[in-house]
Formats: sequence, structure tokens, C-alpha cells
Amino acid sequence: KRIRVRKSEERFRALAEHSTDPISEISQDRRLVYVSPSFTKTFGYEPEEVLGKDAMLHVHPEDLPQMKTVHSKASVDEAVSQLLFRYRHKNGSWRWVELTGCPYVSSSGEIRAILVNRDVTDRVLAERELQAQFEAERRIAE
Repeated sequence: KRIRVRKSEERFRALAEHSTDPISEISQDRRLVYVSPSFTKTFGYEPEEVLGKDAMLHVHPEDLPQMKTVHSKASVDEAVSQLLFRYRHKNGSWRWVELTGCPYVSSSGEIRAILVNRDVTDRVLAERELQAQFEAERRIAE
């Protein structure tokens, strides 16, 4: 049984360590307790700069109310929640992020959540540009 547990731990560690999408884990009080290496590649922050800090520290002020509402309503009974929000890169730029979060109960009985983040900045900007072009063409046609 120990070997199976160890192999399972190795497998999940490899998944988190080699995922191109940042994976993080937060505590019930919203503190980051784990960030995968891709978190640094995507957002520029080293683990020691964010671990133990509020996971919403770098969320865009306009997106904070939505994030706080979803976090406060999250429960272990919920399967998954998805959000689109802006997150400040260490260089000061804003990145559009699609987050998928899944709460769970840790072995110590604490409610935590696993978060998978995907940088969708290019997609969001392209969609907005298309929308602006559509609106401009519509105004010309009127």
C-alpha cells in the first residue's frame, strides 16, 4: 500500500510540476499554500513572493468583488467554479486569467481549494478587437 501511495504522490507531483497552466492551492482564509513552477513563468512571481499571502492580492480591483463572492460561497459540495478575471503580472501588466477552482477537505480537515489558472489574455484582447470592429462596421452601416 505504501508503494501505491508513493507512486500516486509522484504522479500528482509530476502533473503539477509540469503543467503549462499554473496550479495553486489556497487555504480557507485565501492564503496561497502552493504554486506550481508555471505560476512563476506565467505571472513572474517567485513562490516565496506569494506563498502565505492572500491569493487575491494581485487581482484587479474591479474583479475583487466577484472573486470574494465566489470564494465566500464556495463549499466542498460544489464541484467546480470558473471565473474570468485580471491578475497583475510582476512587471505591472494585467493578464486575463480563466480560473477553475475545486474545493476539497484536506487530511487535516481544513477546507482548501485547488486552482488551475489559464492565461487567456491574447484570446480576450482578440475578442474585444473583433467586437470593436463589429461595432464600428455597424455604426458605418447605419
